[in-house]
Amino acid sequence: MKSIKSKIVTIIAIVCVVSVALCSSISYYFSYKAIMAESTNKVSMASQKYSEMINGWLLTKAKLMDSMAVDFEYNNKYDQKYIYSYFQSQLKDNKDVIGMYVGFEDKKFISGNGWIPTKDYDCRQRDWYKEAVKKDGIIYSAPYIDKKFNSMVITVAKPIRKDGKIIGVVGMDVVVDYLKTLVQKATPVKNSYGFLLDSNNDFIVHPNKEFQPKDEKVINVSKIMDGKLKDLAQLDSSNNKVLKSKDYDNKEKIFTRSKIPSSNWSVGFSVPVEEFKKPLNNIIIGFLSVIAISLVAAVIFALYAGKKISDPILKITELVNETKDLDLTSRNNYETIALYKDETGVIGRAVIDLREELKNIVEELKKSSKDVLKYSEIVNGATDETVQSIEAISTTVDELAKGSVDQAKDAQNGSEKLFSLAEEIKITHNSTNLVKTYSLETKENSQNGILSMEETIDKFKENNRVNKELGRNVEMLSSKSGSIGEIINSIQSIAEQTNLLALNAAIEAARAGEAGKGFAVVAEEIRKLAEQTSISTKEIENIVREIQFEIDNTKNNMDLSEKVVGEVNDAMKISKKSFDIITKSIVDIINQIEILVENVNKVDSDKEEVLTAIQGISAIAEESAASTEEVSASVEEQTASMESISQTAKDLKEITSTLDELVNKFEI
Repeated sequence: MKSIKSKIVTIIAIVCVVSVALCSSISYYFSYKAIMAESTNKVSMASQKYSEMINGWLLTKAKLMDSMAVDFEYNNKYDQKYIYSYFQSQLKDNKDVIGMYVGFEDKKFISGNGWIPTKDYDCRQRDWYKEAVKKDGIIYSAPYIDKKFNSMVITVAKPIRKDGKIIGVVGMDVVVDYLKTLVQKATPVKNSYGFLLDSNNDFIVHPNKEFQPKDEKVINVSKIMDGKLKDLAQLDSSNNKVLKSKDYDNKEKIFTRSKIPSSNWSVGFSVPVEEFKKPLNNIIIGFLSVIAISLVAAVIFALYAGKKISDPILKITELVNETKDLDLTSRNNYETIALYKDETGVIGRAVIDLREELKNIVEELKKSSKDVLKYSEIVNGATDETVQSIEAISTTVDELAKGSVDQAKDAQNGSEKLFSLAEEIKITHNSTNLVKTYSLETKENSQNGILSMEETIDKFKENNRVNKELGRNVEMLSSKSGSIGEIINSIQSIAEQTNLLALNAAIEAARAGEAGKGFAVVAEEIRKLAEQTSISTKEIENIVREIQFEIDNTKNNMDLSEKVVGEVNDAMKISKKSFDIITKSIVDIINQIEILVENVNKVDSDKEEVLTAIQGISAIAEESAASTEEVSASVEEQTASMESISQTAKDLKEITSTLDELVNKFEI
């Protein structure tokens, strides 16, 4: 993996090189355009210069021709001798003129060289004659090779007038070696060459021998090189226009062409494009040198800048890696990061602040995990104790349920016995009435009365025995009711403790946050069960109090009944002792019988209340048994809930231990 330092060096170097290369390319482009413009302008000016030079040379020949024509017109001498003599003198003064002649409309022809044409020779049919007449002015013929002198020659001719009419044409043959030499030596730019075209764009002068005129044959510019230079015939460099094309040597060249006004000829130059580019070579070398120097400077600067930029980034990276490895210990060698004023300083300070924040969070987590572990152990212990207490309560409630069932059975038996006692009391009541009815006959039926008295005594003994047994049952029922009250108090106390434990568990669950939500729900259910248990216990307590109240009333009534039965028994004994003297004490017997009747009536009325009370006790005992069974079921549900809470507390302890292990991985 490339380091950020090498990336920075690479990027800066690339940017510098690209920038310098771009600037160099732009500079080269504009330099090329400027040099090309300057060079083409130079060549165009050269072609114009040589055009003026050739035009000047041709004008000297035109002046000579004008002077000759004027001389003929002025002197008005057209005899052969005069003309020959005149031509000879002019030939001596103009060395480049190899021949002078004149032709007339009458076919007369006079040559300065002494040449006499044949009879069929008609000067009027010669091109120089016809063109001069046609133009009615000086004409310059196309160049041709003079076989006699083996030189390139042109003909300059002009019409002669007399009385305003053309009577003939004077001409001269001029060797153009001067022009040829002038054009051939013209090299405005190295490796360039000049060329000369006539008015028909035929080559007069050209370095390539294939394009040079031969005998009567001339080469037109549009016919060479498959017509690649045909545009040269229309080129005019007076406005700096040039033609770029490949030349006969297959090199890319720039062509210029300037017209010669006097003859409608044209002179031009061909310059290799590479000659224009030669001045750019130094510029290219300079650009390459600048690029090399810039690259070296860029690399040096990039190394320096890369170090300045990468050092803090490397420090930040090292700090981040330490944070990744959970190493939050403080080190002084990272304090310099916070001193940077740029983005690296912002990042560095952010990482340092993050480490401090993580350190504080981890310390708080360590503290909290220890507290949670401690509280989870407390909750675990408390739930275990609560489960044990609830199991004890469940056992007690089961016993209470069994006692309630037994109590209900005893109350049912007592009720049945009270029904029997009621029947006996009815019998006693009837018997007492009979005694009262037949008391007046006691005397006569004393034996029967004694027997009846004995039977009554036996019945009262049985009644006394039953009453005593019923009293014992009532006392036992009262004792059981007291036990129920104590158990209810225990249940009430346990329910209150459970409610407090559930409240404390809910508080600890709230402190635990998300991890304690499930525990909070279980604690809330325990609290609700504890409140329901407390309410049910209070209802049972009220019922038991009512039972105890009824039992106390029954006991009082039984005590009173026992007392009455005892008194009746005593009275019966007295009656038995006194029965022997019934006859004498009939009045006393009747009084005693009335007392007995009253007591029996009282017992009869009391036995209804006792019967009602016993029935109430039986019903209450049955309800108590049912309520106790419901309490037992609730206690079993509470036991299951507490076991779930205990398991949750154990899970919480394990989670807390795991959290403590994770937190201990941090180094602070």
